[in-house]
Amino acid sequence: MTPQPTLDEVAVVVEESRAAGAPITFEIAGDAARVAPSVQAAVYRLVQEGLTNARKHAAHAPVRVTLRHLPGILKVVIDNDPPTQPAPAPLPSGGHGLTGLSERVSMLGGTVDWTARQDGGFRVTATFPVPDEPQC
Repeated sequence: MTPQPTLDEVAVVVEESRAAGAPITFEIAGDAARVAPSVQAAVYRLVQEGLTNARKHAAHAPVRVTLRHLPGILKVVIDNDPPTQPAPAPLPSGGHGLTGLSERVSMLGGTVDWTARQDGGFRVTATFPVPDEPQC
């Protein structure tokens, strides 16, 4: 069995997308010590899926990834601007994407919402409960 991804590895997936040409702003604020390993893995997958979808549907458009540790929650936002050019050839799809992630987030007591913005961009917002004490 391989170890599950952590919040530290979110920066790695962001850098991989940047290397592929995506202009991404990444911000993380707050203390990650209280975030359970299962939530860290879900956040990683959420960001990975959000960046993949941005590349599929809005290649080369700016993307902002934000992780904010707030009292009692971890809030994750992946927000991409509208496409600046026609979409490239379709990338393969597993067919579960955001729906599968919604189920994963819900199992962890969180919420997720995805919204097509009026300007043609797209935003995914998720919140995860975080206990007051550090997790093992």
